Amino acid sequence: MGFPKGGQLARLGYFTTPVKKIVAKWRDEIGEETLKQYFVIVAKPLFSGVHLLANREKPPRHWQAIYELGATIAALYNDNTSVESWLLKQPAILVGKPTTSWAETIDNIEKRRGPRFTANQLALASKRMLLNTPDDVAATFRREFDGLCQGTIQESALVSVMSKHGLK
Repeated sequence: MGFPKGGQLARLGYFTTPVKKIVAKWRDEIGEETLKQYFVIVAKPLFSGVHLLANREKPPRHWQAIYELGATIAALYNDNTSVESWLLKQPAILVGKPTTSWAETIDNIEKRRGPRFTANQLALASKRMLLNTPDDVAATFRREFDGLCQGTIQESALVSVMSKHGLK
């Protein structure tokens, strides 16, 4: 369970370096909100197997952008040397507070035959990718988790803290 700052887009890799380059290339012509929708269409099947591409007519240049976004995220996802790729492959994106420590993430990557990254490499990449949970969301999550374990929680504040950040 992770609550990345960048939400679903971050979990799918939208804020990775290669994808940001493609978005920058197309942003003026197509618009970032439309590119985000296209990105979800092509990235989601990599993680869930669910295909979201509706059979609607789109201008030819839009199809080129969709293709480039798909090719870029597929190449990144299959790049076993990239720190960004390995962060995206973590179970349920357990990255940043309050979830998995960097040491645990390093161990998990190595168990899956990945390269040895440093905690600093992982921390910098996850921050750049907007995968870190905001501090107040992490604190609320920890407090409420402890309250659930102890049976002292009365009313959850997690949803309101998350919605302040636009997290889903």
